[in-house]
Amino acid sequence: MINTFRGKYNWLSNFYQCDIIYEGKHWKSSEHIYQAMKCVHEEDKEKIRKCSLREIKSEVLKYEQVDNWHDSLKDEIMEMALYLKFSQNPYLVKKLIDTGEDEIIEGNYWHDNYWGDCQCDNCHSILGLNKLGIMLMNIRKEIKNLL
Repeated sequence: MINTFRGKYNWLSNFYQCDIIYEGKHWKSSEHIYQAMKCVHEEDKEKIRKCSLREIKSEVLKYEQVDNWHDSLKDEIMEMALYLKFSQNPYLVKKLIDTGEDEIIEGNYWHDNYWGDCQCDNCHSILGLNKLGIMLMNIRKEIKNLL
């Protein structure tokens, strides 16, 4: 089981810096794409695309965001960003395939029980949805089926 996106598994994180081309532009991470898609205006998306990983989450709050940012839209955009991340970076595809059949859980301590499974004292009894881990395992399976 992989239950952290730190250390030797930091490349699973959306904050892992890698080259991604989306809509003809270079993006620094899947997190950049995900956060930018929350913005209504193209110029704001561009600002998010150019900002650092450190400032991305606070920066996106400065801009008008789409009204219908519901779970299915969030999931669709995240899955697309992850697929681009792995499909465009062969070394990351190899690392993902090399996880074998390991369960992937985005374990965290920042109360994110939607994308992951928070293990803090307040959340340890809550079963996180682990949407990010599930998406990564689905992408891994899809890639293996193509090989």
